[in-house]
Amino acid sequence: MLGDADSRSVEVGAFNGVVPAPNDLVFANVGAPSRVWIKGSGTGFSPRNLSAFGDAVAVAVDDLSGDGLDDLVFGRVQTDPGDIPSNPVLINLGSGNFVTQAALLGISPTNDVLIGDINKDGLPDLVFINASGVHQIWTDIGGTYVLHVEQIIDLGAVSGVLTELGDTDNANPGGVDLAMGGAAVAGVGVYLNDSFGNLGRGDTVPPEITLLGETTVSIAARSVYIDAGVTMTDNIDSGVQITLTTTSTVNTSVVGNYTVTYNATDFAGNAATAVVRNVTVTPASGTGGGGGGKLSVILLVALFGFLLYGNFGTRREAV
Repeated sequence: MLGDADSRSVEVGAFNGVVPAPNDLVFANVGAPSRVWIKGSGTGFSPRNLSAFGDAVAVAVDDLSGDGLDDLVFGRVQTDPGDIPSNPVLINLGSGNFVTQAALLGISPTNDVLIGDINKDGLPDLVFINASGVHQIWTDIGGTYVLHVEQIIDLGAVSGVLTELGDTDNANPGGVDLAMGGAAVAGVGVYLNDSFGNLGRGDTVPPEITLLGETTVSIAARSVYIDAGVTMTDNIDSGVQITLTTTSTVNTSVVGNYTVTYNATDFAGNAATAVVRNVTVTPASGTGGGGGGKLSVILLVALFGFLLYGNFGTRREAV
């Protein structure tokens, strides 16, 4: 048995620099200081006391300082009336000894702590699953953490995981995605990374299509029609990630009104509002309309014969 505290969370890590496998333990405790236990050469563990920072119900382990040693982040709850349960980041000094960073993070009681590279810059970021239902992302900017402008609201969530879920909203998914659960009837909330370090309900914004040229054009019959085309924009995807479909009813052989319709879908499947260009095919100059051309030679000969016969018959009656 290791200790006798009310432990709410436990993680494994490499705290004293022994390789190859992490085999030390850390416990987040309530009612007693949280504690690290270092694996000895045999079967036992030796304790390392951590600085007192109040009751903790969650702990996460990762190399936050880039020195090859695992560091710690604790999720705290309120200990005394008026206590602000900010979360400490503990940096490993070697041999299982830690120093607390000067700045404590957050002000809300925290149910769970997650570590992952959200903005894919090679630095480990932090996510706090808070009891308030407003969950925070803290971005590592080189040993210092800044609160992300985006805060995620998911009432009832008490635990989560950061991982690349594969169901991305962008061809370049960027950093890790977030899944949270805990509410009895709300299910699991999944928040996809938009490749820019933002976690949300996936890409829900459709692309926009803009016609090039006029919305209504006219063209002479039997001409070759070439549409001016469109441009496409999306809040996340680039042009090659947007599927464009074109439907044209234009038939320049027949005078009439036609349409060219453009539709687009982004990588996440959001459909744009279709745009339509109206095309009018008009009679060609010097024709009888309807796309008709000159009279045929056979028809001209027939007309000439008819006129000649008519004139001949009239002269005979006069005699």
